Amino acid sequence: MFWVIVLLAFTILGAFFAWQNSSLVDVNLIFIPPQQVPLALVMLGSAAFGALFIILLWMVKQIKVSMKLWEYQGKIRQLEAQVKKTQAEKEKLESELQVLREKKDQLENELNQRLSAPDTPNTGGSAG
Repeated sequence: MFWVIVLLAFTILGAFFAWQNSSLVDVNLIFIPPQQVPLALVMLGSAAFGALFIILLWMVKQIKVSMKLWEYQGKIRQLEAQVKKTQAEKEKLESELQVLREKKDQLENELNQRLSAPDTPNTGGSAG
């Protein structure tokens, strides 16, 4: 509804502008003989060409932004794949660490058992 009101306001302003600037002016273009054209038409035509130029510039900018966006989306996909690979590697290393901790605990237990066992006399066959 807001835009309808804005459009209506601009239409009314445009009609008022055309009514105020209805005098004829000479327009000399390069390849066209001089013509008598209402001043409002010349001004509105100039504004239309300006708007067209602005739209073309905006389109060029949008294309550049779209290309950058596409490039960044590719980088995001690359980084996500790298994250998955790194997470898999982390999980593998964590499981290896767990195995090594279990071996360490087992070796510590064996060492503690050997150290706490009573010393058995040496009954070797060498007398001397």
